[in-house]
Amino acid sequence: MESAVKACGIVKSYRMGSNSIDVLRGVDFEMRSGEWIALLGSSGSGKTTLLNIVAGLERPDAGTLHVDGVDTGRRSKPELNRFRRRHIGIVFQAYYLVPELDTTENVMLPALVDGKGRREARSRAEELLCMVGLKERMRHRPLDLSGGEQQRAAIARALVNSPSMLLADEPTGNLDSRTGEQVLQTISLMRKDGLAKTILMVTHNSDVAALADRTVHLKDGVVQESA
Repeated sequence: MESAVKACGIVKSYRMGSNSIDVLRGVDFEMRSGEWIALLGSSGSGKTTLLNIVAGLERPDAGTLHVDGVDTGRRSKPELNRFRRRHIGIVFQAYYLVPELDTTENVMLPALVDGKGRREARSRAEELLCMVGLKERMRHRPLDLSGGEQQRAAIARALVNSPSMLLADEPTGNLDSRTGEQVLQTISLMRKDGLAKTILMVTHNSDVAALADRTVHLKDGVVQESA
């Protein structure tokens, strides 16, 4: 099976005043197309940094990264932005919905940015909102939605351009256990329906990780084990 992600020797550090903080210290990591991986590790282990690098939101200081066969290190920032819009959907711990827009308009945004017409974007957004159980909330603004509803809207937004990969950074971190379970069920259903074929999910929760096909453990900026 072809690789969705292949990372070799990924290194990333940050400057804090006169100090350099080494976050990733040579990460080797491979993810197959169609796989669901849970990326586990304690706070500060480099999970979110690795996710951001896979998403093209940050660049590594050293190492190579191929996503869907594309060498992202050889792409300019505009090229990476275009690639991310079309190939990668991202769900964050915070929902990042635009408060002035209703739920449908929020979900439409990535499609509009990618150049799709408003009618096509709205139709796709409404289809996804029905699938995530928000048919009755399409015209509501984010502040009128519960946390779980906002996160399900964010999942719909991440999938509006039919990406080949879904990246999720602690998607249940701001939710109570029951609501978090509903969000995970939504992601599972999206995968079952073929809308989120390949999933990389950052978590520190072993119960969440149990839903994945495989877990990858990060410790002190390196992969410690994969199972």
